Amino acid sequence: MKKLYFTALCIFSVVPVASYAEPSANDLYQACYRQFKVISDVMECAKRKFETSEAQLAQQEAQEPKMFDAWFEDEYFKADSRKYTPVSNQEFEKYKKKYCDFSIYLMRDTDAATHEIHRLSCLTSQNLHYLALLKVDLAYTQRKLE
Repeated sequence: MKKLYFTALCIFSVVPVASYAEPSANDLYQACYRQFKVISDVMECAKRKFETSEAQLAQQEAQEPKMFDAWFEDEYFKADSRKYTPVSNQEFEKYKKKYCDFSIYLMRDTDAATHEIHRLSCLTSQNLHYLALLKVDLAYTQRKLE
């Protein structure tokens, strides 16, 4: 019985790690700093990562309505998903901005370039986490279609 509890504990202690596989803002920030030493290059790296994550997010959000249309049979649910999915995405954008603004607020005594790099890294990290959630949800939806 103790072995069963120990095995369950080991399995459940690993599960949260898998759900946070996306890089944090600090990971992204450090990756740009390790790659480039000049602050302008670090800023460009952060901008590129942010723009890439925004493009991926827009692409994933564009797939959502098609998936839900294929998944739902009832027109009521299709209309509901078309109505509330953009609202959910807009709420995420608000959350992301406020979350990163607060994060930057806590770094009051740093220079403007560092603030911008951290802001971009924070936004990128939030995008990647949201993308991971969307991909899991859409993958589940696709499995239901098969």
